[in-house]
Amino acid sequence: MPLDRRTLIATSLAALAAGTASAADLPAEGRLTVAQLRARYMTPADRLVTLGGVEVRYRDEGRGQPILLLHGSQSTLETWDGVADVLKRNCRVIRFDLPPMGLSGSISEASKATLTGPDDLMIGFLDHLKIKDVVAVGVSSGGTMAYYLAAGHPDRVKAVVLSNCPSEPLDRLGLVPSPEITAANARIKATGLQDKAWWRTYLTWLYGDPARITDKKIQVSYDMGRRGVEPNMVHLLALAGNGDETAKRLKAVKAPTLIIWGMRDPVLPPKVGTDLRGRLTGVIPSMVALEDVGHYPPIEVPERFAAIVETYLTQVLPG
Repeated sequence: MPLDRRTLIATSLAALAAGTASAADLPAEGRLTVAQLRARYMTPADRLVTLGGVEVRYRDEGRGQPILLLHGSQSTLETWDGVADVLKRNCRVIRFDLPPMGLSGSISEASKATLTGPDDLMIGFLDHLKIKDVVAVGVSSGGTMAYYLAAGHPDRVKAVVLSNCPSEPLDRLGLVPSPEITAANARIKATGLQDKAWWRTYLTWLYGDPARITDKKIQVSYDMGRRGVEPNMVHLLALAGNGDETAKRLKAVKAPTLIIWGMRDPVLPPKVGTDLRGRLTGVIPSMVALEDVGHYPPIEVPERFAAIVETYLTQVLPG
């Protein structure tokens, strides 16, 4: 059955206005298993590693300074395809599907006890790849993961790039879905399935320029969403719902930090970016505003995003 607004706020920035159904509630013809998704979307560049009993799909490309790219909720590592194509020319670019999203496996109760949170997963992933330290780059709730990692493990993070991520619990923002999203949610309640028309409406709402939405993006989002919501869906997400913990983590970030903000974001408007910058009291963050971009800058303007990251890293990292 559709999730209520309180659950949506807790589980997903990107799904804030969505009526996501559980896997059990999806109509049989709408479901795709992890195996079916892997058959469609695994590429020769993809690998699987088991961390704490959970299969994690990842990519490891390029050579040089390691950069860890962290996607948002209701997303996959494909979020970073355009950015990775640029950065991997001079850097080692690593990214994964946060379980249980994308092509990564489900999280069992046993795995939940082993991987107690996102820090465990990220550190386990870096240890598997024998990577000492990274530049952590995250968008949406992936940005929350990036500053959680930088705060909790300062020896493993050389610099941080945050894009359109929360600085406090979302239920304090008073967000209101657009009329188009509300109508689309009402339509899918009968089927329990986010159809392609829903995804087009949803992405149109999130994008600064809807002309940048591609049919491929809609198809991938639709297919990945057909996996449904699983048990322990948000266990490994770094959530801003705990205001005290979020404030503590933000204050603890000491690594050089860049904020890249899509100014047309209907979920996290510019004032959230300003608030985020003010809460990073352990550093003096740089900030770049993208006036024509919405909630997902790495997807909308990947080449521009990558160029900004490259320029910043030449300034803050040793040559």
